[in-house]
Amino acid sequence: MANLNQIIIIVCEGVSEKAYIQELNRIFKEKEYNFKLVSKISEGGQYQTVINKFKSVRTINPKDKIYIWVDYDLYKRNDQGCFDKYRDKPKDIPDFLFSKMNFEDVLILHSEKIILDNWLKQCYKRNHFERPLQSAEFEPLFNRFCEKYFNISYRKGEIPFEMDEEKLLTIFNNIKTKAVPIDSDFHKMLLEYLPLDF
Repeated sequence: MANLNQIIIIVCEGVSEKAYIQELNRIFKEKEYNFKLVSKISEGGQYQTVINKFKSVRTINPKDKIYIWVDYDLYKRNDQGCFDKYRDKPKDIPDFLFSKMNFEDVLILHSEKIILDNWLKQCYKRNHFERPLQSAEFEPLFNRFCEKYFNISYRKGEIPFEMDEEKLLTIFNNIKTKAVPIDSDFHKMLLEYLPLDF
């Protein structure tokens, strides 16, 4: 459980994660939880990009808890040697919180089983969990999916559905399901700060 009025800093890739964190803070405030997430955008998930942002944030906030939250797809593909660099990171750099394979995949974990299952079918068909799709193929696929199931055209920085406590409970239940290959280290971390009865 978090300390009274604790600040938890999240170094994250971009505007989508920032918007999502704002939605989480709204729910946590309504529930009167004593911590707040603060997003710091790194403008990308490449290893050196997020490390540079982490170091600059840590310099300004030496006493606050700081996490790094990035998409795993770059690391799974080892784009620009991301995974090699991460594997050899110094001890003073925290383990990353990965969205597997990416933030949009994790968003679908908020959904009921029929929607989640349909997204998984799309991903399996394209071997997304073994060779994560590049954004040029992934983004149109995800947008079509959002149009079909959420009646909205997805844009970075927007959540394609209304976030509430029920949606949050759904994602926590889904990440506990071993049969689901989508995973979120960020949400597992959140469970450490939430009350046991959440």
